[in-house]
Amino acid sequence: MKNFFTIKAFRILILTCGFFLFLSSAGCASSEGENAQSNAAHAKKQILFPQNLEMYSEAQSWRNEEPDSLMAGVKNSATDGLRQSDVESYISEVSKIINENAENDFHKVKLINDIIAITLDYDMEAFLTHRIPPQNYSSVLYSGRAVCDGFASVFAKFCESTGVKCRTVHGYARGAGTLLENERPESLPTNHAWNIVTLGGRDFLVDVTWNEGHIFNGEAVKDYNTEWLFGYPEAFICTHFPSSEKDQLLDSPLSKSDFVSLPAFRPYFFDAIGFWSAPISSLVSCDGSLGCDFSKIKTGTKFLCAVKEIETNETLENTCFFKEGTDNLSKLLLAFPTAGKYRIQLFASDASNPEKNLYIGEFLVESSAGAPLKFPKIFSNYGSAKDGTVESPEPGPVKKGSSVFFSVRTNRPSVAVLIDDSEKKHTLWNYLEDKGNGLFEGNVDIPATAQRVRVNVKEDDGKNFWSLLEYELE
Repeated sequence: MKNFFTIKAFRILILTCGFFLFLSSAGCASSEGENAQSNAAHAKKQILFPQNLEMYSEAQSWRNEEPDSLMAGVKNSATDGLRQSDVESYISEVSKIINENAENDFHKVKLINDIIAITLDYDMEAFLTHRIPPQNYSSVLYSGRAVCDGFASVFAKFCESTGVKCRTVHGYARGAGTLLENERPESLPTNHAWNIVTLGGRDFLVDVTWNEGHIFNGEAVKDYNTEWLFGYPEAFICTHFPSSEKDQLLDSPLSKSDFVSLPAFRPYFFDAIGFWSAPISSLVSCDGSLGCDFSKIKTGTKFLCAVKEIETNETLENTCFFKEGTDNLSKLLLAFPTAGKYRIQLFASDASNPEKNLYIGEFLVESSAGAPLKFPKIFSNYGSAKDGTVESPEPGPVKKGSSVFFSVRTNRPSVAVLIDDSEKKHTLWNYLEDKGNGLFEGNVDIPATAQRVRVNVKEDDGKNFWSLLEYELE
């Protein structure tokens, strides 16, 4: 099965809560099409945050999101021609290069992961038609195409050839053809294959298929990543449920019911978030609104959210908001217009590369009622380390004919609250006072004839302003 909803370079060009998303992961086989009973009937299992961080620190250091240049060189050398003329010589030659250049066993596995992710393409035709060609390592290396069984078999062969202890794991994965709302514990098909390597007497999870790329709009996209290299067991279990209990690598293995009740959070979620206050599960119940406190692992990480109504497949605007706090604490706020079931998709971008918004997971919400609250429209630069966030007013409508206190934290040179006024037929510019240390504050009178209220920050060049938020009016 191909990588579930993975995307590494999704540029948000429209309002954060207003885009339509269709991304998925491919697989060896799609999930069964029968409707599932409500996940609400399942016992809720709190997500597990990674333990034994020190034990994984060296392994995690190799998750650098960059393919090794040595393996890229092999792919572009005469050695690659051996794949079709003499596959055993190809494996022997590449294995020799790996063993001679690897700094340690973790590096060795990284090189194996990279040569496979660089060399093989996901066989989308086989996945879609369910006509799977032979997936043994020699057939896959000859064709250069594979589904998950082929990726796993090539990985296992290279491990054998380089002296790394490895086993192949089969089970259910939350990838293409699967939906949280259709899962039920008594019917989880075997639809994916991945691997476990043993290094220094310890087991580590690797999914080279999902490290090769993702599916977008029904097409396989080659998109190298290391999200699924040396993954924490507590992260893998949110998307991968092995047929054998021991392959969970958890001190206390989960049952199928436990797994089905987990949200579909990915390793990137656990890279970005260190604490999550709510006992969140695959399906959360509320009465119109929902809030959850969480902590960021890295200062400057920006979070985005999309809310989709499951029945209509419509993506809704103004229904989610991330409120920034102090000491890397934040809050996710959700408000639903009507009773119903909704899909919540989460994204994060690192301050070092704000253009890349990574899909970090999803869960479902079933709301018994609608909430009148509408959050501000969020523009793509909101929350970035440079452009900053709005600390006041609270994320909700602002009242016409009132005075509203605005407080904005930004590294930009100035901040203005722009008001479109139907009576004066022009835009009112209200500059906030620079309080120092990136804080801008001031009271702004909102006319009774206001049509639109936006918070804008000025570009460093002093020529342009960019919108952060647009408030609803009441």
